[in-house]
Amino acid sequence: MGIFVQLVKANSPASLVGLRFGDQILQINGKNCTGWSSDKAQRVLKKASPEKIVMVVRDRPFQRTVTVHKDSTGHVGIVVKKGKIVSLAKDSSAARNGLLTHHYICEVNGQNVIGMKMGCPCRRCERHSQATVGTAGTTTASRSTMKWRLQ
Repeated sequence: MGIFVQLVKANSPASLVGLRFGDQILQINGKNCTGWSSDKAQRVLKKASPEKIVMVVRDRPFQRTVTVHKDSTGHVGIVVKKGKIVSLAKDSSAARNGLLTHHYICEVNGQNVIGMKMGCPCRRCERHSQATVGTAGTTTASRSTMKWRLQ
């Protein structure tokens, strides 16, 4: 089954080659990752050559990027409870850009917010937010960056 990327630091080698939160790593340097713990994966990566690491990666399926803008009151038009969009304001930027109820927010401005204890993660956004929206996998939308996931 592989292991799933849980954090990618900005401007790191991983981010520069396009590795993203939620991607599934199937192989590292020709070795299948099925059944590996995250500790084992980290050990293998630390022992790997600093010049080149070859990975087989399955990225998040059914994904697209949309841009939402905050209105004059600073809202993008969604109500979030426990990370899930439970309501959309009619004619809001979020609604016009394809976000739906039951999507989960995964990232805001590149930071993983899954499981965070906080109010609406949208408060972390600037004037614009960028998100990727997916139907069977992950979603992202915002110009500050917001990612949603449908489960």
